[in-house]
Amino acid sequence: MIGSHCFGLVRPVFLRELIPHEIRNSCGLALALGIALCSGGCAPILPSLPSTPSLSRLTDSNLFKPFRLDIAQGNYLTSDTVERVRPGMRRQDVRFVLGSPLLLDPFHPNRWDYIFRFQRGTGESVTRRVTIHFDGDRVERIEADALPGRDEANDPALPRNRRS
Repeated sequence: MIGSHCFGLVRPVFLRELIPHEIRNSCGLALALGIALCSGGCAPILPSLPSTPSLSRLTDSNLFKPFRLDIAQGNYLTSDTVERVRPGMRRQDVRFVLGSPLLLDPFHPNRWDYIFRFQRGTGESVTRRVTIHFDGDRVERIEADALPGRDEANDPALPRNRRS
């Protein structure tokens, strides 16, 4: 928008008023034709070029894939550690032996869940759960998945830095 000064009054003048109607229509046509011609240049010249198998092998390998970390979440527990918890133990003693539980369910205050999940960068994962049930302040029963012994070297969930 351009302003024109006439007798001290300012009247807005739009650019479309300065360009004649015939030229405006031909400019739009020329612009559309130019875009259509330029976009045709994006097509490959020889669409039947053979693909090089060596490039596809490189992209399928791990050479160009991002590195993914191993992720350990929760409490890593062994069967030796869980065996130290006995029915009749107090809550504070269980917390001392196993650590703080990962889940404290407000709807089940007499249950502590210790969950461990280990996911390798390759996508494979291991999940283990130990649940301690209380009756008041004392351990009533223990439910546990199959747990490894004390830092077994063949445990797939043992982080690499703790392996011997």
